Amino acid sequence: RFGLATPRVLEFESREGPSRWMVSSHLPGTPAHDPDVARTHPGLVESLAEAARTIHASQVGGVVIREGLAENLERARKRVAAGLVRRSWQGSRYEGTDPARALAEVELRVERAGPLPEVVTHGDFCLPNVLFTGDLGWGLVDLGQAGVSDPHRDLASMVGSLLSHLNPHFGQADADRFLDAYGRDRVDPGLLSLHFGVDDFFWPVPRG
Repeated sequence: RFGLATPRVLEFESREGPSRWMVSSHLPGTPAHDPDVARTHPGLVESLAEAARTIHASQVGGVVIREGLAENLERARKRVAAGLVRRSWQGSRYEGTDPARALAEVELRVERAGPLPEVVTHGDFCLPNVLFTGDLGWGLVDLGQAGVSDPHRDLASMVGSLLSHLNPHFGQADADRFLDAYGRDRVDPGLLSLHFGVDDFFWPVPRG
C-alpha cells in the first residue's frame, strides 16, 4: 500500500484472537547486519537512513494500529509485574536496579514529554530486519509492530542495533552517520534517550 518492499501474507490462522502463525512470500536480499553487506556496500548506513525517511514519509491516514510510547509502556508494566524485567537485567549494567522504580521514572519522563509527532513506523527497525540486494535496493521484514508512533522509536532501534555487541563490525561512528544522513534537524536527543529508556525494559535478554 505504501510502495515499500515487504513480504506478502499468503496464509494465516484465522481463529478469534491474535494469529498464531502465518505464511508469507519470499523477500530477496541479505540482512543488513551481515558483515559481507557492510563490506561490499560502503553506503549501507546512508541507505538505512533513506529507508527510515521513506517509511516515516508514508501517509498516516487509515493506519489505526498505535505502537507509540504509551503502548510500549503498557507492555513494560506487564513485564515488570511478571518479573521478566528483573530476570532480563541479571548480569547486565541494570543488575541491582529496582525495575518498578526505574519504570516510574520513565513514566514521568514520558508524561513530561507531552504530545509527540506521529508517523508510520516499522516498530523494530534494526539491522536484521532490513534486507539489501546487490544494487543496494532494500526491503523490510518483521513488521509485527508496525503502526503509528513517534519517529524516534525507529531511530532508537537502529542506533541501538548499530551499537549492539551482536554487531561488532558497526559502532558509534556508524550510529552518528545514520543520524546525520537521516537529518539531525529532525532528531531530538531527548526523545531518542526516552525511547532508549523504554527499550531497556525489553533488553538485555537473560544470559544462558
